[in-house]
Amino acid sequence: MGNDINEKRKYLRLDTVNIVKVTLDRKLIKKPSEFVSAFTKNISVEGVCFLSDKFFEKGKRLRIDMSLPGDPKPLRLRGKVCWSRLVKDKNKTNKVFEVGVELFTVGESDSTRFMGYVCRHMTSRLGRYLHL
Repeated sequence: MGNDINEKRKYLRLDTVNIVKVTLDRKLIKKPSEFVSAFTKNISVEGVCFLSDKFFEKGKRLRIDMSLPGDPKPLRLRGKVCWSRLVKDKNKTNKVFEVGVELFTVGESDSTRFMGYVCRHMTSRLGRYLHL
């Protein structure tokens, strides 16, 4: 987070790269959809930003399966696309989109693992400043 006075974020964003599989929320569509592989850019307790070669329309509901290091079972998250924008590509060969998702559901069995993951990263990041 920057020092921008107009910052609207309630929670610290944690830069982290995790593999995610993204699909349209199947609760809202009748036919199965293919997943898109992507990578997280950052996460917080209320949201995820990921990089994808696919554009996701604002307002679309998504299911995000996020892999955690050393954990064979991915986290199952659900959320709504708040924004999606094209990231400038230096090589201009591939389109890459940055997608911001507000989370509204973390799987019941995944909530402890998700919060633990966020807390470990937050403690690690803040520990550098607090000499922990």
